[in-house]
Amino acid sequence: IEGGLALRSLMLQGNIRRALLIAPRGLIRQWMEELREKFALTAWFYDGGCLIDVAGRVRFVADPLAEDGIVIVSRHLIARADRQTEVGAITKPWDVVIVDEAHAARQRVFGADEPNQFLSLLQEFKRRNLFRGLWLLTATPMQIDPREVHDLMLLCGLDRPEWRPWSTLSTFEQYFRELSTFGRTRSVRNDVIRLSRVAIANGAPDFDPRHPPAQWPAFDWENVVGEIQRGRGLGLVLQQLPGNRAEAMTPLLSRQTPLGVFTFRHTRATLRAYQERGLVQGLATRVPRDAPVGFKTAEERQAYTRIDQLCSQFYRRADVLPGERSGVGFLMAVFRKRLASSFTAFRKSLERRRDLI
Repeated sequence: IEGGLALRSLMLQGNIRRALLIAPRGLIRQWMEELREKFALTAWFYDGGCLIDVAGRVRFVADPLAEDGIVIVSRHLIARADRQTEVGAITKPWDVVIVDEAHAARQRVFGADEPNQFLSLLQEFKRRNLFRGLWLLTATPMQIDPREVHDLMLLCGLDRPEWRPWSTLSTFEQYFRELSTFGRTRSVRNDVIRLSRVAIANGAPDFDPRHPPAQWPAFDWENVVGEIQRGRGLGLVLQQLPGNRAEAMTPLLSRQTPLGVFTFRHTRATLRAYQERGLVQGLATRVPRDAPVGFKTAEERQAYTRIDQLCSQFYRRADVLPGERSGVGFLMAVFRKRLASSFTAFRKSLERRRDLI
């Protein structure tokens, strides 16, 4: 919905004439219907041979990806190896490329440490300047490793010179690692503030001297913010901060990162805050309830018991240092969901895992 609102607004202003929307094949129809019904926008689905709109009208054109308007394509099609000759022939840039379920663009999960086909495609788009704007839509930008969200932000511009040294994965990870100890480890404070100032120079929110966090008297907060913004004699000021005051700064520092510039996140809590202020109305109130399910056979009960034991055992194994983790917890969560879906879905997941091993 947010993507549709922004797309319609910019098209009405004349800022967007060509848009490419890349989505999973199973969501193509939903995208086309939502754009038409809610925003009066027509998207043409490129199926590899022709263009089709939501009403089923068909257009045959010489170069579908060069068409103006909104062209929507499956990521499974456009990232395929046998389509790269067609992709390589693209010369006309899009005003915006919109990627749904963008977390699918990532490093390969198994095998060599290299980007998968989808991430490689988007990196190639960026290298060849095939878009003026890139919108990455995802609810889970990081599933297993910080590198996933860092790779996405590199696509959005984190590799620009003004973002150094944030553009390196090691610095990105170091910031959040040191931020977690900012209150109790005085030696990391200067590095954390130095990196946060780079983010602020590029659009991240700065400290507001008028709004001191908890544990801070207003006068002391105003003085420290002034010292930080001037950048003179900062090392001594940071070293002298009591632990509780330094700790109270961490929620603000967590926003002074590339994430505070490149990402926009609207949660249910945000919507509830909007409703309290009268900005929106009619939000549904969710009241979750447990719904016990009876087992029809002893075999069903045994299967649920065994997978519960398997998940509990391997979740504990996943509680290790991040560098030693290989996505065990995430894999177990997938297994639980598959089992809750159906025995057939779970069996296929186990078979695929077995074959990979």
